[in-house]
Amino acid sequence: QLAYIYNFIASSCLSRTLSKRFDIPATVKWPNDILVRGKKLAGLLAEMETRCDRVEFLNIGIGLNVNNHPGTHEANAVSLADILKTPVSRRQILEAFLDDFSGSITDISPEEVISEWKRHTSTIGSQVRVETTGKIYRGTAVDIDHTGALVIEDRNNTIQKIIYGDCFHT
Repeated sequence: QLAYIYNFIASSCLSRTLSKRFDIPATVKWPNDILVRGKKLAGLLAEMETRCDRVEFLNIGIGLNVNNHPGTHEANAVSLADILKTPVSRRQILEAFLDDFSGSITDISPEEVISEWKRHTSTIGSQVRVETTGKIYRGTAVDIDHTGALVIEDRNNTIQKIIYGDCFHT
């Protein structure tokens, strides 16, 4: 199985869980952040180990601002408690997320996963700046391809596919 797809599944599930459970406009920012009204609510980070062409393990870490107040230290971050004006049960979020995630990782179709992810993203159609090792790309995010690469079009109408990097909506 394609290891990268699990990060897309996890971010889609988290966005969906938060939107349904709390009626908030949670969106996914490529490749692995959850935003609400442009502010970062959560980040996902995948770590894997491979041996030859086999994945030995894949860990997905999720940092979700629940009952803290990150805006005091990070202007572009927000928590559920900030949004909802009340404390939230972390256990209920985790249970709802895990129920959705476990159901989503059976019979995986990468095309369907990417298509579902696109329904939850705020990146496509946005002006972005993507920073990779030694290079910065700027343009309009026009798509996510079947490999999970971000497709951007720069001001010269040149299409670039980016497979990793830090993406910022500008």
